[in-house]
Amino acid sequence: MDGFGPCAIIREGLMRIDLESNFVLLGSEDLEAIEFDRPGVPLKELLETLSCRSSDAPEFLDSRGSALNQGWDVEVNGVSFALCDGRLDTVLKDGDKVTIKLELLGGG
Repeated sequence: MDGFGPCAIIREGLMRIDLESNFVLLGSEDLEAIEFDRPGVPLKELLETLSCRSSDAPEFLDSRGSALNQGWDVEVNGVSFALCDGRLDTVLKDGDKVTIKLELLGGG
């Protein structure tokens, strides 16, 4: 067991970030939480980690890793990342909830 998914076992000493989305986060596998082996992981690193976990996972950040790609909305504990002091460098804490939404655009 790698500590991911709905049956994840929370291991002592790891930082857990709860995840929510309106799509399957890894393209073929959904995650409810992710664990890091150290505290203080920036939001940017979380998004990069999710993108690297599967070849089907979307790219959340631009090629420089400095901005969110168009079409994504990200919140930390219910607050838009753009309103957080650190924006993409916002430091996540154990138990934080990150919501990643694919913005659905309507046609007409």
